Amino acid sequence: MIEGAAPQAIELISFKEIPVFNSEQEEEDFWATHRLSNSLLEKMQPLEREPEPPSQYHQDFYAWTQTQAKALNDRHLDHLDLDNLIVEIEALGRQERRHLRNHLAELLTALITNSHQPKDTQQALITQHRREVQLLLTENPSLTAALSHLLELAYETSRDLAVQETGKSYDSFPPACPYRLDQVLDKNFWG
Repeated sequence: MIEGAAPQAIELISFKEIPVFNSEQEEEDFWATHRLSNSLLEKMQPLEREPEPPSQYHQDFYAWTQTQAKALNDRHLDHLDLDNLIVEIEALGRQERRHLRNHLAELLTALITNSHQPKDTQQALITQHRREVQLLLTENPSLTAALSHLLELAYETSRDLAVQETGKSYDSFPPACPYRLDQVLDKNFWG
């Protein structure tokens, strides 16, 4: 043996040579100095696993949410269904953004149809949807950064809704949003 060189691993030729370990450290120490022979490696077969039963996530979503909440509350991170939690958390973010866009569309519809509909009805809708938009922004302040873009998307929908509600043609309503964001959010602006 060359001085300073790592010792050569002991090659095992039988599975019987592998002891029962009392701890992970004992197992780690053993495999640091031993290795399986090529003939043993060739004999190894992958374990056949039974198919996993459908997860609670797919069987009973509500029960899955309660199980995940309990695991989080109890700090049992190893019991979390991380893949599905990631999917659901991302979906929650998209849902809040969609709610904001929908309320903006309803608000814009009420604003652009205000001159074509009874004022009391439209002003009540304007007030209602402004409150919803403000509430969503209060609960999700990071959505404020997307507000201008969402306003543009919402206007496309609101124009369609205005045509349906009033029976007027598309030409009756501007092709682009005629209001600034500050006007849309101003509680004293009625279109």
